[in-house]
Amino acid sequence: MKKHNSKNEDDLKNILIFLEEIVVVIDKIGSGFDKSSKTAAALLLFFNQCNVLDKLSTIRKYLSQELEAKMTSDEYDKWIEIDLPLWKPPYDKTEEEILGMLNSVRPK
Repeated sequence: MKKHNSKNEDDLKNILIFLEEIVVVIDKIGSGFDKSSKTAAALLLFFNQCNVLDKLSTIRKYLSQELEAKMTSDEYDKWIEIDLPLWKPPYDKTEEEILGMLNSVRPK
C-alpha cells in the first residue's frame, strides 16, 4: 500500500478546490451575462471578493516547489528561464475598444 504524505495531500486538495471554484465560476460568469460590460464587472467582482489572484499565486508557488523538487538544479534553472509568451493588457485602448476586442473573439 502506498503511503501518502498528509501535508502534500492536503495541499493538493486545496489546490483542486481553488481551481474548481475559479474555473466553474468563471465559466458561469462567461455564460450568464448578456452584455460584455456586465460580464467584465462580474469577473472583477469575483476576482476581488474571492481573492482569486492570491489563490492562483498559491497554486503557482506549490507547483513550482513540486517541479523544483522533481528536477535537477540545472533542469529547473533552464526551465524557469524559458521566455513564455504572456498576454499583454491593452493599456492603450479605451473601454469601448477593449469591449470591441472582446466581442470580436467571443462567439455570439
